[in-house]
Amino acid sequence: MEEEANEVGLRINEEKTKYMINTRNKVCFRNEKYLQLYNYEFERVGDFKYLGSLITENSDNNTDIKARIMAGNRSYYSVLPLLRSKAISRTTKIRITQNNIKISGAVWLRSMVFNGK
Repeated sequence: MEEEANEVGLRINEEKTKYMINTRNKVCFRNEKYLQLYNYEFERVGDFKYLGSLITENSDNNTDIKARIMAGNRSYYSVLPLLRSKAISRTTKIRITQNNIKISGAVWLRSMVFNGK
């Protein structure tokens, strides 16, 4: 593995490299925390973020959907004080709302395309 990586100019970073067993089946795998490969030891993880989507060991989309809903709520509640402010014009509030909806809609659409729905 190390020779192949060196041929293309890559170095294996043991601290950054992690592994995950991904399956929809409830098959029991050995609960080993680390994978020993040659003189490297890689940590096992249960989930990670890839291109903004949460990937889990059991391919559970509910966790990713909940994370996206929470992100939308954080976005909404972060601009709520601006929307309630009397110092900001109605036109500006409408622009803020439209922009927030466009971003949330784009994230939702991307999640539907990514999940194949």
